[in-house]
Amino acid sequence: MLAFDADTAGQAAADRFYQWESRFDMDVVVAAMPPGVDPADLAMEDPAALVAAVEGARPFLEFRLSRILDAADLDSAEHRARAAEEALGVIVEHPNDLVRDQYLMQVADRCRLDVDRLRQRVASGDVRRPAPPEPARRRRDDADGARDQDPGPR
Repeated sequence: MLAFDADTAGQAAADRFYQWESRFDMDVVVAAMPPGVDPADLAMEDPAALVAAVEGARPFLEFRLSRILDAADLDSAEHRARAAEEALGVIVEHPNDLVRDQYLMQVADRCRLDVDRLRQRVASGDVRRPAPPEPARRRRDDADGARDQDPGPR
């Protein structure tokens, strides 16, 4: 099990890890942490909450789709179409067509679209895949950070 923070950097790290799921034929699940809570802190402060999060873990693709759709403004046709297009780019990554179809039905429902139109887009290859996540930047140690700081007036 790997634990990533719930912040943007932690979610980006989880996105990079998804590439391993398909490469090594693994089933990756995500235990969502409360926003702003570090998994290590949760383990120390509320172990029962960590256990509940792990027991409620969801498939990674489901987690990614939820992030896309929950962040989208679904109040207009244009925004629903944009959210559906972004979701399609993630769905097509899954190797199992039956699983893909289940997610297509969920997106169609949330975005108020005809599922057959989404299926046609996938079948025709008319789907924009998301850009691959950027590699993680290495953190500089304290000495490097101190060297790069402005020494102030001389």
